[in-house]
Amino acid sequence: MRRVANLSTGFKLFLLLSLALLPPAMIVFFAAVQSIRDSRNDRMVAESQALDEASARLAARLASDVVALRIAANSRAASTRPAGSAALRAECDRTEQLLSAGGRITSLGIVTANGSVACGTVPVQFRGPLPPNSIRRTIAVEDGALIVSIGGQRATTVVSYPAATLANIARPGLSNLSDFALVLMDRQRRLPLVDEIREGGAGRRKSLDHALGQGDLRLQLRSVAPALTPDQILLMLLPIVMWLAAAGLGWLAVDRLLLRPLARLRTAVGAYRPGEIVDFKHDGSAVAREIIDLGDTFRDITDTVSRHEGQLEDALANQRKLTREVHHRVKNNLQVVASLINIHARGVQAGEAADAYATIQRRVDALAVVHRNHYAEMEVNLGVAIRPLVGEISSNLRATAPPVASRMAIQVDVAPLNVTQDVAVPLAFMITELVELAMASEAAPRIAIKVEPDEPGRARLTVRSAALVSGPDLEERVAARYGRVLEGLARQLRTKLRRDPDGGSFSIDFALLQK
Repeated sequence: MRRVANLSTGFKLFLLLSLALLPPAMIVFFAAVQSIRDSRNDRMVAESQALDEASARLAARLASDVVALRIAANSRAASTRPAGSAALRAECDRTEQLLSAGGRITSLGIVTANGSVACGTVPVQFRGPLPPNSIRRTIAVEDGALIVSIGGQRATTVVSYPAATLANIARPGLSNLSDFALVLMDRQRRLPLVDEIREGGAGRRKSLDHALGQGDLRLQLRSVAPALTPDQILLMLLPIVMWLAAAGLGWLAVDRLLLRPLARLRTAVGAYRPGEIVDFKHDGSAVAREIIDLGDTFRDITDTVSRHEGQLEDALANQRKLTREVHHRVKNNLQVVASLINIHARGVQAGEAADAYATIQRRVDALAVVHRNHYAEMEVNLGVAIRPLVGEISSNLRATAPPVASRMAIQVDVAPLNVTQDVAVPLAFMITELVELAMASEAAPRIAIKVEPDEPGRARLTVRSAALVSGPDLEERVAARYGRVLEGLARQLRTKLRRDPDGGSFSIDFALLQK
């Protein structure tokens, strides 16, 4: 079944049409063959009947001639009259006229018991007088004649039948035949009577023979079964031709009306690209109406899709403009807030209030940096780039560092990676918290910020500084405020914050933007 399923639709259709039309085609074909066979059988019956009639005519003629010859052989004149007498000649003439009534004979003679010819002419093949009531039939091939000798009480009569005479006797029974040969034969010799077989005739040769009831004589009819005529060949081939023609025309019609148009429509649909319109070009006179309607439907659908895609693109462009405007306004608002905090910070004396203002300003600056970087990457939709984000945050932290950390140095080693805004915000806050934790020490710290790929789809942020080495003051600040903030940011990133107290480092893993 799988092999059949893999065949093309056109070939399947041709097979189905062939199988459907084959039974009536075979019925008509066998009917034509049977008709030809019946015609040949009728010819054979006609030949057999003609041979029977010819044999009967020839046998009747020979039987009647035998009676006349026997009468002549037993006549008194055959023995009482001298050879060559007028009475014997009259007997010969009378018998010859009687025998010649149905056709010409070559000779007729009467031979006495001592072997002398009483009258007429005796063929050279004659072998002497016969005993009374005996008949000898001899076929003289050289002379082309049948010699019949009748022994009587007083003499022997001899008559010679030429082949033409025998043919004339038998021919009326063969008047309806053509292309045949007639042969008279005994056990050893054959005498052709009629030969009307055409030279070079095609066909199967056959023969029939019939006993004449005159000794061993038989009449044989030879004929040639006629070869198939063009009409008969056409009659046999016509069903096959019609079968193939019907299957071929059916397949051709379906192929031109359905299969080829469907293939062109499939090609047009397969070449479709978003924004294009499927244009099914066809010749309406050779394509099924349903295929034309289907092509028109595809054209209408693609036209509608194209118009909707244009509308979606316009809506997307508007949405991008709105999003850009929102991020721009958020960034500006955060900068305004940072400016207001800076203004208020200048109006207070140094102390906890000033430190609080500075802490808040750093976090607002970090959030503004995230929005600014996200706004810059919106056109290509690559997310937030980590390298410029960390660099800008580090610069802002150095600029807003307290006097005790004015000589703070920040070393940045960041791989070119991208993250989503949901990851960039907690990362910015975590860097700010860790750097601020390091700046709280009395010594000017040296801080190293490193971001590197870790495992596929993830990266690691490490902040290292001597100011982050475990100590009483550091542990007190971590326990009081920074620890809770850092753990909260780690939970927001759905990962675990790692700390090396002796090495003075904090690290955390985060997800990268999947392209």
